[in-house]
Amino acid sequence: MEKTTTNKPSTTMPPCPGRAPWLVFPNGEGVKKLNFFNICDPNKKNYIRSFPEVHGKQCLASMHGWLVMVDLLSDDGDCLLWNSETREIIDLPPLGDYDLRRRIHMRSCTLVSSPTNPDCMVLFAGDSFLLSWRLGDENWTKADVISLNRMVEKQKAEEIATAKVELKMGTMHNTHAVPKVYVEKSENSYWIDLPVDILGLIAIHLPLAIDYMNLRYVSKRWASSVPPFRWRVNPTGSTIEYPWLMSSNRGKNRSKFLDPTCNITYHFDMPELLGARICFSKDGWLLMSSGDYSMFFFNPFTKDIVQLPDLPYILSFWGISFSSAPTSSDCVTFGICFLAFHKVNIYLVRLGDDAWTNIRGISEDQFIPSNVNPVFSDGAFYCLGQKRYLGIFDIKDGEYYWTVLCTTPPCSSIWKRYLLEDNGEILSVLVGPKGKYVHVFKLDYLNGTWRILSTLEGKVLFVSRFTSLALKAVSKGMENKIYFPVSFNDENNYLFYSLDTGKWHSCFGDYSREDLYTTRELLHCAWMQPTLSYERIQESGGGLRLFSCSQVH
Repeated sequence: MEKTTTNKPSTTMPPCPGRAPWLVFPNGEGVKKLNFFNICDPNKKNYIRSFPEVHGKQCLASMHGWLVMVDLLSDDGDCLLWNSETREIIDLPPLGDYDLRRRIHMRSCTLVSSPTNPDCMVLFAGDSFLLSWRLGDENWTKADVISLNRMVEKQKAEEIATAKVELKMGTMHNTHAVPKVYVEKSENSYWIDLPVDILGLIAIHLPLAIDYMNLRYVSKRWASSVPPFRWRVNPTGSTIEYPWLMSSNRGKNRSKFLDPTCNITYHFDMPELLGARICFSKDGWLLMSSGDYSMFFFNPFTKDIVQLPDLPYILSFWGISFSSAPTSSDCVTFGICFLAFHKVNIYLVRLGDDAWTNIRGISEDQFIPSNVNPVFSDGAFYCLGQKRYLGIFDIKDGEYYWTVLCTTPPCSSIWKRYLLEDNGEILSVLVGPKGKYVHVFKLDYLNGTWRILSTLEGKVLFVSRFTSLALKAVSKGMENKIYFPVSFNDENNYLFYSLDTGKWHSCFGDYSREDLYTTRELLHCAWMQPTLSYERIQESGGGLRLFSCSQVH
């Protein structure tokens, strides 16, 4: 290491280090001289300076260009503020008797602001008190700390520390070990003893409806103290800006809801879904299958169930969906099965029917459905086929018509396909092998072609195996993005594809690449957009009352 030294060290500050602050440490014994080391200097140059006024002083904090120091040679614990650049010293009151100094955590010292600021304050933390000094004070002010009994668990630990110093390399290695930890823990949880008024204050300030629901699940006492939501259908449509990604483990009661915009996952116990599989999602309802024959609608927010007639056979649907929420009399559930070239079996059931209706769809074209759920638009179900075909099953006016539209093939090599409806328009999202490209197409029905889109015109897409949605990008920066149930490195940090950059990006962090290698896809999931509003508690003069909310966030 190159050094700049003289027989008599300079008492002036070295030149400004540039991008990083000086690293200052003692030079030799007695702390009469200080080394100033510039960590950004490629030549590793350091400067030695001498400041007699800080001889015998220990630095407790370095903030705002000032150092808080204590005189180790003083019996009274004299303290001072020192500016290394101007050499200015501001004497602080002595800390006083030894017993007080012993109870102060010296490393907890804080300089709130520079002495040039009238709000300047030096603060020490003790075992059960705070010691403060403001500019102009002649003495330290001691304030007792309010103890929150029964809310914090006390921990004691035996610590063993070893250190090794390599003088030649100028580095230090420290090893800390805690072989035993003693925890004084009560068998009871004191959180459940919160007063009802405090619990109510917490509840009304929770920003998300799901947080409010989780609060009630903490204990039986909390569930009885915090009233449940009163859900009702919202006639204006969805109550959240962007959908949640719901996933369910068929072997467990617990389901997860992920909000991809804030990377938060909520867990709920839903025993109604044990052993059931997600088939489709729309308007806040799930279409579920259980066993070989049973299918039912389930609303995860109200826990309402609408049972469908049993299937006549063990069927393997290539795609299934429904037209509207099962609370509507117009609800039609539609499923398609593949028989052979140019033949498909179509099954549908209307709300209130006792059995499924089977219709055989035949066309001259060799239509083979892809494993993509149909979408409903303007009285017809659209089924994306393999290669260049699009099947259309029209149910308007109580009549059934099956036609196959022969479109121009949009891509030659397709890895994954998604179909969605956007205000009467039919969109298709096609993903190339391992995500090397993503294209969005809009159907030109009259000309029988797919038109590629270079922009989503202020929209954002959410696609998955069972449900895909197109929504208005109400938040800045959300437009021209396509969200997938695919994650990299973090199960909650999902990816989106940007049409602007032509790359995959993580919702949080700086992950970016042009393909989907080393990523994971969540398979048993669906995007959900509740069309419910709710009522929850709010403070009133005599206690708690219910009030209506139009949004869930």
